[in-house]
Amino acid sequence: MSKLSYFRAKNAMLIASLISNAIGVAVIIFITRGISALSAPEIMPLAIRITRIFVPCAFIIASMLVLIYERPIRHYLNQRRDNESLSKEAPLKARQRLLNEPFFLIGLGFSIWLAAAVIYSVVFRAHGIDRQIYQEAFFHSIFTGLITATIGFYVFEFVFQRRVVHYFFPDGGLSAVPGTLRIRIRTRLIATHLFFTSL
Repeated sequence: MSKLSYFRAKNAMLIASLISNAIGVAVIIFITRGISALSAPEIMPLAIRITRIFVPCAFIIASMLVLIYERPIRHYLNQRRDNESLSKEAPLKARQRLLNEPFFLIGLGFSIWLAAAVIYSVVFRAHGIDRQIYQEAFFHSIFTGLITATIGFYVFEFVFQRRVVHYFFPDGGLSAVPGTLRIRIRTRLIATHLFFTSL
């Protein structure tokens, strides 16, 4: 395994999470451009102050939780890179975590956007901002979280298939791993419906 391949496999899902969040934010900015009350000059200084605290904290906490969750995955890749002997439990644990990771990342991402919805709206209200604006701030974050979660279904699968799966399942057998969730076709259709409905 080359250094580049190792880096890609080790950080693929984390990078995919950042990409899906960036796309979600870009979509919301595009569809609310020019009509959002959140761009009003009187609230921008307060919004910037909240963002300077919330975004770094959210990024650090989310990154730490992802790294903790991915510990068996990264340990497995380290052992493969160094040609160490693998215990029977290590591959199974890594594969279970990997197959369940899209659900973990989607849940984590939506939780952060939910936290943003609550924090921004509460702070705006506490500072006497107009009700329409803090309500918009709340739903703005909720919609971003929904869009990000929907996009995540597709981004995570694409990255998983292109960058990760062959290191963990060289002979196939994904469906044979016990204790894992599945992203079913019905789930994808519901997520896609929610995405277009939220637009």
